[in-house]
Amino acid sequence: MPEPVQFPGWRLPCRLLLALALFLCLGGPGPAWAASQDKLEILFLSSFGKDPPAQKAIERGLDRELGFQDGRNDIYFEFIDSPRLPLDSTLVGLHDLIVQKYKGKRFDAVVAWAMPAARLVARLGTFLGPDTPILFLEVTDQDIAALGLARSRNYSIEVKNDYKTSLTDALRLSLARRVVAVGEASTPLGRDRVGQFRQAMAAIGGDIPVDELFDLPLDEVLSRTANLPPETMIYYLLMFSDGKGTHLAPFEVARRINQTANAPMFTQWESLLGSGVVGGYQLSQEVVGQNIGQGVRLASLGQPFTPAHGMRYAYDWPRVKKWGWDDKSRLQSEAILLNRPPDLLDEYRWHIFSTAVFVVLLMILALSLARALHGRNQAVLELADERENLAQRVDERTAELARSNQELESFAYAISHDLRAPMRTINGFAGLLDKRFHELLSGEGVEFLDQIKSGAVQMDAMIMGLLEYSRVGHQSPDKFRTADIAAIADEAAALLRNEAEAVGGRLDVNAKGGPIGLRCNGDLIHRLFQNLIENAIKYRSPERALRISVDISKSEAGIKATVQDNGIGIPKDRRERVFKIFQRDAPASVPGYGIGLSLCQRIVQAHGGDIWIEDNVPEGSRFCFTLKEVA
Repeated sequence: MPEPVQFPGWRLPCRLLLALALFLCLGGPGPAWAASQDKLEILFLSSFGKDPPAQKAIERGLDRELGFQDGRNDIYFEFIDSPRLPLDSTLVGLHDLIVQKYKGKRFDAVVAWAMPAARLVARLGTFLGPDTPILFLEVTDQDIAALGLARSRNYSIEVKNDYKTSLTDALRLSLARRVVAVGEASTPLGRDRVGQFRQAMAAIGGDIPVDELFDLPLDEVLSRTANLPPETMIYYLLMFSDGKGTHLAPFEVARRINQTANAPMFTQWESLLGSGVVGGYQLSQEVVGQNIGQGVRLASLGQPFTPAHGMRYAYDWPRVKKWGWDDKSRLQSEAILLNRPPDLLDEYRWHIFSTAVFVVLLMILALSLARALHGRNQAVLELADERENLAQRVDERTAELARSNQELESFAYAISHDLRAPMRTINGFAGLLDKRFHELLSGEGVEFLDQIKSGAVQMDAMIMGLLEYSRVGHQSPDKFRTADIAAIADEAAALLRNEAEAVGGRLDVNAKGGPIGLRCNGDLIHRLFQNLIENAIKYRSPERALRISVDISKSEAGIKATVQDNGIGIPKDRRERVFKIFQRDAPASVPGYGIGLSLCQRIVQAHGGDIWIEDNVPEGSRFCFTLKEVA
């Protein structure tokens, strides 16, 4: 092996590059929450679902203040989803769930967003303790007092919508002479929004006509907003359901209206920017999230807290440009423009400077490289000779390893085959002892004999599994025949469908694209599907009805199949282990020897494919495998 070549000319530029990288990474100021502080444990109870844009905006504001996504503090989110689920019938279950889930945990603060969450907090009073500060969002002081939750350490963060200012700005910007209001009035919150809107329109004065499209089917709303007269604007008051009772997402409703409407659309909530609304004077849930973060920190210290106003001027740049209002003189001077394409120089000023510095350093590096070029060429020649020798040794080691693997498989096959004879002898004589001398044996003797018989049966099953495992490794692609993989899966499922239905389950096989042909060992592929379906039945969950789905599709790369169930599942850190022979990850009460999945992997590898357990499955397991044409 030649001595490594030294390049003394590289040291200076490399040090400069390292210093610049450290400056870029560490030179900027840290966030506000990076100051030294104890980690806070916070429970956030939302009356809504976890996916609405308003929830995401609040979480962004919270993270800006508390840095929980980087582990500076811990926030535990629980979602009541009250627009869809009746609170009266779920309140007891939610209480029990939270008590069980957070048993023994002490929270530094609790956030309750809207009245359903406040009601849940009232029920959790004993569990949370009398000293835990509570921050109520969008819950009035009267409601807090009515629930018996008015305490000196609690805070009420009221979100006061300013419909008058919002509508005034929308009318000023659009020059509209007619307003079309879209929303719902069938729920208490919807009626409150409609009432505030009507009061604001009355306060603005004038004779501006208003068309109220409340509690209409969504199709009718889309139809009526598609052909509005000129100088009309749409004001959106949120729709969680339409006149047909269909559950809706307000963001999606706004997006669909925008797709067909011929008039600009305004609203009160900044979280809807990006759905097609223009913007204006709006409630920023991100600012609300920052207020909550500040309140949580101060409440944990027992300090007073005065929340900031949550309204601000914010516009969606693509909508502003579409309607020709991109003249800055028409927008409010303090307005925030969201989704605006960045100015090249402003956005990339630091990147341009960094690039220039790197160019200078690269020039220095090029000069240093020229000094080392001669030594490098000499080293390349020596390395080429060494690489040739190394490649030859690798080929020799690879061939040796292949021979060793083949000998090992043959040895395992022979050993497992020969071991069956003594195991049959043990089992047979144990049966004779039981038959001839059962009455002479004491209770302990009968137990010992049963243990011998049981152990012999288990050992025989394991030997058979090892024999089958070794036999798969001896498959020759020359003996493969073209078969329909979908038909094989149907046959395997047909043998087990009665067993699945006997426990109240359902087994479905779905093949995309009709017959799916592949050169393979049909018996082994049948065993592959059978093992995976049997496992799904064996490891079913007692908490829900069994559902098994087998999906098969063909692509240019080969065939992909999945077997998905809703059973007890396999922990992520145990998924590699279950494919090893004699390794199990199941309750001891479920019979098995840890051979089935290793055999499945062996069959798949014999057909040029891979097998794995897919992540992000809500319940149960999803086994995926591929099969390819093997020459």
